[in-house]
Amino acid sequence: MKTWLLMMLTTLLVGCGGTPQPKVSFYLLPNNPELSEHIQPKTLPLLVVQPVELAAYLDTQGIVYRQSETQVIQARQNQWAQRLSPQLTQRITNDLRRKQSRYWPAPLNASSIQQEHWKLQVRLQRFNGVYTGNAEVAGSWELLNPKGESMLNQEFSFQVPLKDTGYPALVEALSAGIDQLSTQIETRLVTR
Repeated sequence: MKTWLLMMLTTLLVGCGGTPQPKVSFYLLPNNPELSEHIQPKTLPLLVVQPVELAAYLDTQGIVYRQSETQVIQARQNQWAQRLSPQLTQRITNDLRRKQSRYWPAPLNASSIQQEHWKLQVRLQRFNGVYTGNAEVAGSWELLNPKGESMLNQEFSFQVPLKDTGYPALVEALSAGIDQLSTQIETRLVTR
């Protein structure tokens, strides 16, 4: 009995040891370079970029892909290397610093909570690949004045074609969608 049990255990261990583990790839959104000047110019009002709010199915480590009009999957082998909301918040902040000079965008921090500032809130309902060969970036953004009153409210939806197949191309296309979003916000901020 002991010999039989030992043989079964050995077979099980050899079988498990021979099964290759799938390779997991981790991705970060390409981040446009930050400006070398990190100090707020005294002449510009501060624009606090609130943490980007994600739909529940997007707030996951796996990159999301929509397989049909109604079905989404979260990748197991292709994951975000860092939580998505902080990546998006920093990317939008950096983009707006580069693209406009009406406000000084800065991520939310302890000192900005205590004071009244202009605020930007971005909400993403879609930030995923699609079976059509596109990346989709959709949601809304809102500009709030220092009193918390809504001054601008805009919905957006961008479809960005993938330049190649695979998750690296999807991440690049999602990044291009965020670039389109920050351009839309910049245009509205400048004309406000």
